[in-house]
Amino acid sequence: GFEITAHTPCAVDHQDIQGQQYSTKEYINLNNSLKRPIGTMNCTHFAFSIILGVSEPNYSEKELEKMKKDSNKKIKFQDKEYTKYEATQVQRRLETKIRRLKEEYELYKAVDQKAPITKKKIQQTLELYKNFSDTMGLPYKINRTRLIK
Repeated sequence: GFEITAHTPCAVDHQDIQGQQYSTKEYINLNNSLKRPIGTMNCTHFAFSIILGVSEPNYSEKELEKMKKDSNKKIKFQDKEYTKYEATQVQRRLETKIRRLKEEYELYKAVDQKAPITKKKIQQTLELYKNFSDTMGLPYKINRTRLIK
């Protein structure tokens, strides 16, 4: 069979299946029924082989319940509440925005137009990214804001 890894923060659609063990048939049916199959569309879960009925689960029900609770805990930032998972999605959008602004900056710099305005937008967005990440208790993933040249 298979066991699905578990982590926090976890998206709502995977919270009840993470850390669980399934027969091979059950796992295939489950994964085929999901809108976001395991390991796809930004899902960081993966399934690994086990001997069903012999292999001990990697997580206790208590640990899985704590992960679910931590994933669903709401944290307030600028008058809006986010779950930890929702916060990671906001963080991804901010990283994308920073990359796009950096691309824009490089273009403006090349033609000597509006570069200082875009540079200021980059700094403001980076500041927002850091403040948001700190408030949500999320690690910075600055490598996701770098341009590939």
